[in-house]
Amino acid sequence: MLISDLEERYSHWSYNQTIGETFVRLTEFFKVYVDYIKNYEEAVMRLEECRKANSKLDSWVKTTEKRIPGSLDVQSLLITPVQRIPRYNLLLQDLVRRTWPDHPDFGPLTTALENMKSMSRAARHWRASER
Repeated sequence: MLISDLEERYSHWSYNQTIGETFVRLTEFFKVYVDYIKNYEEAVMRLEECRKANSKLDSWVKTTEKRIPGSLDVQSLLITPVQRIPRYNLLLQDLVRRTWPDHPDFGPLTTALENMKSMSRAARHWRASER
């Protein structure tokens, strides 16, 4: 949804074009990352336990990782969603910093950034309370 919306906007680009509301609208979908982050460490531990307990599973994972040249291993794939919110924060911070305050996209971009920061705080707060 994000890519298709951005591509559509880019195809009709003008000085007044905006993209901030795309991120504001998709913030609800990004909340699933917070749940993923909450369960990430448990999922990694469970996967390792299952791989140790089941040699067929471990063999299958290793074979699958080797079969696709240049692909990421399972651990790298599992961490990718955890890294997503910080990356969107950085992107939105950069967009807000480079957008003039009087541009029609400044407000929506600022709102999207605040929403994403709120999700980051929620994820960090949850992780800190678990330790």
